[in-house]
Parts: sequence; C-alpha cells; structure tokens
Amino acid sequence: MQAAKTNQRPLWRADSILAMAPVPTKVSSHMPTLTRPIHFRTLLRGLVLACALLGAGCSDQAAADGNAQAAVQEKVKRIQARFPAWIAAGGDPSRVAALGKELDDPIRAGRFDEAEKIADRILAILDGAKAESVVAGAALPDLAAPTQTPTDLATVGPEREVELGRLPATAQIVFSRRDRVYVMDADGGNETQITKDGDRHLEHVAISPDRRFMVFNYFARPAEGGESSRMVVFDLERGVERDLVPGFHMAGNGGVDWDSKGYVYFTGVDRLPFAKPASREEFIANYAAHDVWKVRYDGSGLTRLTATTDRGEADVSVSEDGSMIAYMDMFINPPHDFTEIWVRNSDGSNPRLVYKGGKARESSVHDPELSPDNSRMIFSKVNPDFHNFPNDPNANTAHDLISTAIDGSDEKRLTAPGPISVIPDWVGDKILYLQLTDQDSPPFLGIVVMDSDGGNARRIKADSNIAKWIPRHAQ
Repeated sequence: MQAAKTNQRPLWRADSILAMAPVPTKVSSHMPTLTRPIHFRTLLRGLVLACALLGAGCSDQAAADGNAQAAVQEKVKRIQARFPAWIAAGGDPSRVAALGKELDDPIRAGRFDEAEKIADRILAILDGAKAESVVAGAALPDLAAPTQTPTDLATVGPEREVELGRLPATAQIVFSRRDRVYVMDADGGNETQITKDGDRHLEHVAISPDRRFMVFNYFARPAEGGESSRMVVFDLERGVERDLVPGFHMAGNGGVDWDSKGYVYFTGVDRLPFAKPASREEFIANYAAHDVWKVRYDGSGLTRLTATTDRGEADVSVSEDGSMIAYMDMFINPPHDFTEIWVRNSDGSNPRLVYKGGKARESSVHDPELSPDNSRMIFSKVNPDFHNFPNDPNANTAHDLISTAIDGSDEKRLTAPGPISVIPDWVGDKILYLQLTDQDSPPFLGIVVMDSDGGNARRIKADSNIAKWIPRHAQ
C-alpha cells in the first residue's frame, strides 16, 4: 500500500490497491487416496438444505446489490454446481466436509456474513482443485515449481556511484522521510541518514537479511502515482546503485521485500496488454496485468509468481523463513469489485485464500504480513465509520489492523479505531506500522511499535513514512 500526506509530499495513498489473486497450482491427473470413504452425496444434500433454509426470494440482482442472504444463497448454488465435477476430477471431499457442516448453524441463525466467509473458503478449495486436474479441457498454467520467466526486457541497469551513509550495527528499523532513507534503533533512537539524494518520490524501502543490499521503490512521475513506480537496488558496502527490472512498465508499487537468497519480491507489470485501452474488457486486462514477481538483486532469476486475467495483485510481503508470500488482490468487476488476502508458497504454488474484504475505500483489505511462525496474519482494513484529513482525498479514510489465523479464523482487531493504521511489519513479538491521524493536535504522521497482541503501542518516530524491520533485528 502507498502512504498519507504531510505538508511537504504525499506520504500514503489509498489508491495503491490495484491488486488481485492467484492462478491454480500444478496440473495433476492423480486421484487422491482417501483414508476413509466420504459420501459426497450427503454433503450435496446438506447444501440443498442450506439453499432451502436461505429461502427462495433472493434474486441475483439482490445479491449484486449486496444483500447478504442472497449472496450466501448464490454461493451455495455455485458450490452445488461445482462439487460433482470437482469430485470427478479427483477432489478429496474430506477437505470440505467439515466446512459444509459449519454452514448450517450460521444460516439457521441468520448470521449471513459468517456463512458467506465459510462459503468463500469452500469455493476457494473447489477453485484451487482446478489446478490439480484439467477441468473442461482448459489449459492451466503450472506454477508449482519456480521457473525463470523468459523476457526480452532489461532486468538490471548499469551501476552508478552514489553517496550513502554507513549502516550502524545497532540499526533495527529502516524508514524514509522527505524522500531520504534513514535507519534507527527499535526505540527510535540513534537515527542515521543513509541516502542523501531527495529527488525521488520514495514509497517502500527494505534491507536484505545480510544487511548488504537495500531496495526501494519510487514514483518516477508522482502525479501518476503507483503506475509510475520504479525499483532501485543499492550495494551498501560498495556505494553503488542500479535500476532493478528497468524494462518493466511498473515495478514495486505497494511494497518490496527480501528473502535470504537475495530475491526481491514485488508486484509489477512487465507489459500492458493494451497501450490505449478503449473497452471495459481492455481496461480490466490492463488492471489484471499487475502480478507478483521475484528477481535477485543482480537481475537474475526473474520469476512470475501469479498470472491472472480477472484480478491484480499488490502489497506483497515475504515470511520470515522465506517459504511463503502474502499479498492482497482485487477481483475486477466494476462496480462489484472486492478485495482479498491470499498466501502461497514463495515458488508460486499452493495459493490459499485467507480473508475476503470489501470494495476499495469501503471495507477493503491491504498490507498482509505473516507472523514469524507462519500461523497468523496481520493486515489493514478500511473502517468506514471514521475519517481523517477531510481535505486530502488520498487520506480521508481510516484503517484498523486486523489479525487472523492463517485460515482466516480467530479474527481480532489490534489497533484502536479512528486513525489510519497501515503497512504492518512483524518480527519476533513486535509489530511495526505507520499511523496517520488528524484527531490529535498536532496531527500525527509517523511510526508506531506494538506487541503482537496489540498491547503496549507506542509512537517512536513522528514526521516519518513507511518503516520496516531490518531482518533478524527486533526487540
């Protein structure tokens, strides 16, 4: 996600949510071995009963208009329609049996929001199964193993000497202020300036686990926002910088992150499908060209990790052990768009839906970050009950930080409602995030640290932009 606005330059922009979801995993013709027989017709009868309980008065138009009961009914019908073909294609019914039983209680009790989340989890399993078998003769991409992406686009530019400050051994947080990069200790002390040049409009910055390299993205044409995003990688020891994937149409908007193998993960567009889109379909295709990629600091190993036609990805982050990535996506169907949080393996395989959010700027979800043990997720969610900075359309909003289990259950709000709380980063038992609010006097725009359960929140640096832990350093 992009950041708000100080008196000098925009810090955070709510429009960085061009994002969307994943493709199925590896094509397989192998049937699963079941440990015990499961009668899928029993599950189907349960779904028929669920549909009956929902009532027959819900139209498709009502669902499109946001009627919760109608939306659940429509999704149950989709499950009924897909389930037999999924079984025939080798799907394991044990994967949805428990969820199917869970649907009954919230439907009977009229808790349709809860029922819709369960239905979404079932649909995600059924959709994911298309990756395991060829369905209806469709050609499915194989993203189960990392593959370099052939491209005639430049992946790294020439070296340029640059004046850089030295990274102190005690530095634990990297952040930016007025388009220059700084580092500091975990309590906000010992601030040290790293970059001297302030001519590039910075968004996100991250330092590699070995503390030798740094990458940031900037907006080459700030008036265009994230669509003009470019990435630069720095060798902090040698004092040189290079453009990373300079041949891309866009690279880095919404976040950059490292793994221990020297890969930078980012969202990007290698080429727009349509240079001058004219139809609805062409605009959607351009939006859906925003995919998750990774590339090494030297430009090698360029790999596309998602490739979707109806969604676009943003806000990518990497798990502490480098095994997984998290990102948000936006399903594109104006005016009925919605956002989601996904995880998948860092080689692009095994996509899993974590959480379904709402429309952009209404109840959309952003900025996912995995816990150190990969058991939980934290992300930001728009809170429509509060607003900040009424004179700034990019910051006239509010976000809460939400934590869930990796399967989307056990949802908890970690931050007090009211401010814009966004872009969390989680190391150890500490979470770092950006907070912006005009509810204080003077307004606060800066960096906050809290415990992983939401307690002990404290502001450590005012007048500062998006921050990130320097890997393996937190207190």
